Amino acid sequence: MKDEISLGALFDEHGGHVEKWVRRLGGPACDVEDAVQEIFLQAFRRLPYFRGEAKVTTWLFAITERVIYRRLRRERRRRFIAPHLLQGEEELSVDPSTPASELDRKEKVVVLYKALGRIPQKYRTVLMLYELDGLSGGEVADLTEISVDAVWARLHRGRQMLAKVLHRLEATAEFSSNRTIALGAKR
Repeated sequence: MKDEISLGALFDEHGGHVEKWVRRLGGPACDVEDAVQEIFLQAFRRLPYFRGEAKVTTWLFAITERVIYRRLRRERRRRFIAPHLLQGEEELSVDPSTPASELDRKEKVVVLYKALGRIPQKYRTVLMLYELDGLSGGEVADLTEISVDAVWARLHRGRQMLAKVLHRLEATAEFSSNRTIALGAKR
């Protein structure tokens, strides 16, 4: 089977899934096309080593996860080392109903991904696949190669962690906006 697979066939069959995973795991600032291309190039290079013990989707998801988290780590280092080099968030491809609601939605997406970035990877991955991609517990288990019970446990713990982080971020944002208003009043 693996000898017969070409890069084009691999992309044609699984490109949509990989793109969706990249959007979810990478967040709004991720260059989706570039990441998908890198993932398929790595997959094609590793194809001779694919033993066929796992599903192709499971194998591609593992490659996607490694590529995206490597990119996220690189981005965090870049932000730490040279924050002035960063550009603004990428435009999201959703048709806004009003400019104010689109701005509010973009801010919420940024806060969500900031919060997701602060919880451990094993919980973040299960949360994103289940909640954002709408996969079933069994599908998440197959894709991540963990048991369904582990999926439910990670999902439960991940939701708790996410709620705590979002609460902290909300409190910080309220404090920051109140502080800005107070500082502006003194001038």
